[in-house]
Amino acid sequence: MVDKKNNDSKINGHVERVLASNMHLLKKEIELIEQMKKLTHKVGALVDMFDNAARLVEKHQVAPLSTDREFIDKMEAMLARTNDVQKGLMLLEKYVRDKATSSVETKKGPMPEQRY
Repeated sequence: MVDKKNNDSKINGHVERVLASNMHLLKKEIELIEQMKKLTHKVGALVDMFDNAARLVEKHQVAPLSTDREFIDKMEAMLARTNDVQKGLMLLEKYVRDKATSSVETKKGPMPEQRY
């Protein structure tokens, strides 16, 4: 009889903890939903702003100013440098991978050389 009461109280304790955890989880879900609603509203406002800007640019198409051309040239140069950096990083990654695999291969034994 005592064992049954202890067992019931343990079960009730576990049930209470599960219920408390579920309530806490539901509160967090509500907070998350509210934050997602706010974020959706902000993103919608941002998209509207870009739509309006695109319509204005389309409506008032004018020849680019000399400062605009200068800015565009600088951006294109920066893009070219970024592409060079990307290629360099890819070559460096390949070099590191080759070195890592070759060090593993030397521990296992020589393997036939592969050319890329």
